Amino acid sequence: MKSCLKQYFPLALRVSGSRLTGNLACQLLRQYSRFERLQSASDEELQQFYREHHCYRQAVIDERIQIIRNAVALTTDRAIVESSELKVIAMVDQILALNTAIDCYDSELASSLRRHPNAAIFESLPGAGNAMAPRLLAAFGTDRDRFESAAQLQQMAGVAPVTKRSGKSHVVHRRWACNKFLLQTFHEYAAHSIRFSPWAKGYYDMLRARGKKHQAAIRSLAFKWVRIIFRCWKNQTTYDELIYCDALIRSKSKVVSFIKSRAETEEENSSENLTPVID
Repeated sequence: MKSCLKQYFPLALRVSGSRLTGNLACQLLRQYSRFERLQSASDEELQQFYREHHCYRQAVIDERIQIIRNAVALTTDRAIVESSELKVIAMVDQILALNTAIDCYDSELASSLRRHPNAAIFESLPGAGNAMAPRLLAAFGTDRDRFESAAQLQQMAGVAPVTKRSGKSHVVHRRWACNKFLLQTFHEYAAHSIRFSPWAKGYYDMLRARGKKHQAAIRSLAFKWVRIIFRCWKNQTTYDELIYCDALIRSKSKVVSFIKSRAETEEENSSENLTPVID
């Protein structure tokens, strides 16, 4: 749809918000499916349209209306405009129908999660939210005898590396033969947790400082998260960030040392940049 709009109505891409599949963009294209219709709408009509579709920031509304007023049609060729308009309207209807179905899935998923006896374990994970908590729950399942150790799950998910030894040769590489759903689930959660867990961010930054690439650092973080979640799942206890951080401090973890060292460095740099005040 974006490609089609670029050919006959690129103005819509600038005034329909950041999500082309969102309700505001779809309703705008349904109501003003070509350049002339959008530009002929009055300021009051456009103001009302944006507010009805939950765009309340006046500065944003004013900016979009100004863009509409200053815009020039890309083409007036009826063959291009009319055929493209029909195509866009057809795609908008499909997207709206799909969004409705997705909303139904999300609602049922949230309801199923609330009823699940293990929901509290996965909802307690930092940053899990409505999307990752159900996926993590599905990844672990309810049969606690399925895995004897976290290592079995780490290997199945592909976050555990493969080590090959032969004589003096010692090679470590990522595991390619694995359950792709598990790998994607743990990988995405690990990347997401960086924003919500201080120790996870510290661990990721430490690996990056050592020269590891982003994907490798995320896999290493996922390796740790699987072990943590596995223990919570086995013991049927919720995760507590403070308890885990306290355990890292008591064990004198390298992550804690890295975080402290970075904090001290940042403090020194900030103090050096302070402008001296002369009375």
